[in-house]
Amino acid sequence: MAHTENGYAEVIDVLRENSSFVISSHVNPDGDAVGSTLATALFLRQLGKTVCVRFPNGEPVPHPYEFLPGCEMVTTERDCPKHEVFVVLECPSLARLGDLEPVAAQAAAVINIDHHQDNDMFGTANLVERDASACATILYKLFEMMCARMSPEIAENLYVGIVTDTGRFQYSSTDPETFQIAANLLDLGVSPIHIFQQVYERQSVSGLKLLGIVLSRVCFDEEAGVAYTWVCDKDFQQAGATMDDTEDFVNYLRSIEKAEVAFILKENPDGEIRGSMRSKGSIDVAAVAKELGGGGHRNAAGFSVRGDFEEICARVVRACRKAVETS
Repeated sequence: MAHTENGYAEVIDVLRENSSFVISSHVNPDGDAVGSTLATALFLRQLGKTVCVRFPNGEPVPHPYEFLPGCEMVTTERDCPKHEVFVVLECPSLARLGDLEPVAAQAAAVINIDHHQDNDMFGTANLVERDASACATILYKLFEMMCARMSPEIAENLYVGIVTDTGRFQYSSTDPETFQIAANLLDLGVSPIHIFQQVYERQSVSGLKLLGIVLSRVCFDEEAGVAYTWVCDKDFQQAGATMDDTEDFVNYLRSIEKAEVAFILKENPDGEIRGSMRSKGSIDVAAVAKELGGGGHRNAAGFSVRGDFEEICARVVRACRKAVETS
């Protein structure tokens, strides 16, 4: 398999020359963030390194990914141990690290491995492939270049990163290399059926009740081709559901025939509203999310804001209309 050389040698040197690492990813970690983080932690432990795995703001591993090998390494403690290197995965900027931003900013060395289009190259060592389908594909090539054995546990985490960030191999970023890497991971022991069942077929009854509430208020803006809905804190309470139950809700809206973009707004108990966006490719939702302080990829992005649901929905729809006009 061909490799690009951008940043690989520099990152390999830092990994080999140091012994203690903190590993993290962006706020509200998704499948690629979790899978890439755990795969890297397991890989470095395999090399005899000391690792601390912590997500921003002390967030635990989201429910759909609690089955992954290495989850027990994730700490929710606020303080990070003394370390030589801070490894940031699948994160375009230090600002997306939440309470870990100052920790990373003060680190002697920061490794930045990512595939976001808007990555600002914040690391002392940067391995950024903006056309990669997932951060996990970059890690696969990095581990392969280091000529170390990839265990079935590492392979499973990488596969989850790939399958979730490609929308189950549906997004336009899914290229032949993606399928080749996925096939190689199957050779290492990954079971696609097991992964699919764990990630996509563990919906709770309360989650389905919440989905019914959310779908009952779907709106569609024909001018922009945008389908959207929202879920407020009282909806969670009524259904007895949690934020983790909403992980895949936005894809139901994306499946609408004439929808080019879909988004869902989800309210936390503290009033913060998370936006989750998906695109079929004609509109760059990462650019739309960036206008609201978020980010992501062309086909999948997110943001966090505060305000009124109706006002926020209107802002997002306006931004999508503008994107349609300029595309």
